[in-house]
Amino acid sequence: MMTPAISPYPMRSTVSQQDGALRISIPAARNTIAMLLISFWLCVWTVGGIATARQLLGKGESNPSFLTPKVGHFRTPYKAGNGSQTPSRLDSSKGFWMCGWALGEVLAAFWLCRMLGGRDIFQTTNGTAEIRREIFGLGLSTKQYSLQAIHNLRYQPDTSSGKTERPSGIAFDYGSRTVFFGDGADEAEANQLIGMIKLRQEERCKLAQSQAVESASSHFWQRN
Repeated sequence: MMTPAISPYPMRSTVSQQDGALRISIPAARNTIAMLLISFWLCVWTVGGIATARQLLGKGESNPSFLTPKVGHFRTPYKAGNGSQTPSRLDSSKGFWMCGWALGEVLAAFWLCRMLGGRDIFQTTNGTAEIRREIFGLGLSTKQYSLQAIHNLRYQPDTSSGKTERPSGIAFDYGSRTVFFGDGADEAEANQLIGMIKLRQEERCKLAQSQAVESASSHFWQRN
């Protein structure tokens, strides 16, 4: 008995064409190990930040736990004449630590959300290419480019130079700069998407040439 052939693997991206517009939605690459590590770190980091905040507000224990910094205790309060205590001053070291905690919380949550619900959307309309980056439908940035000015559209493998790393994706030259999108795209899928974009470029180029010929012909007959 022959083993049935494996069906072709489906694309991760979603492609749609409507009213002459090409829309490609590329989901962000997911790394299961990285997502688990970031989730665990984020939980520990959040607990430590909450514990420190409670100490700063005077609602927690005076001795910090292993999740909170051991520097920056409250300054010893003094008793006033009526026996009441003045509010403790916030030590600068804990204040700086809380700023760093907030920054780490935002960055970790951003990268986790990016892997879970991030996507790059490439759309062509009326000779313009638009790249929109979003997370769970919320737009982070939107940039537009002239479709005819896009050159050397290609698959870009992941690269690393020194301390910087760039995941694989799609790249093109635009003037004196290189634009990247579709981070984490597989080479086979990226080449299919590139073929669709190049086909749209050729259609736009033919349309522009046809319009130029019609315009030149119209000017000729008007002069005569």
